[in-house]
Amino acid sequence: MLRLLAFLLVTSALAAGASIAEKTAGMTKMDGLFPLYWDGKTGSLYLEIARWGEEVLLYTSLPAGLGSNEARAV
Repeated sequence: MLRLLAFLLVTSALAAGASIAEKTAGMTKMDGLFPLYWDGKTGSLYLEIARWGEEVLLYTSLPAGLGSNEARAV
């Protein structure tokens, strides 16, 4: 999903002849391993991938969970 979003951002920027800076103007930039751009007008989050040949590990988890206990409806 993230790759698709990044691909669409890059493709739309290149198709319009705009740079990433022009495409993300007015968005909130969040620096990190992969810079994120938040567009508050549309509620969209964009991911910039500048190092295509580098492998990364994506780890997702719940910030808190039930552990190994069974969930029961009360």
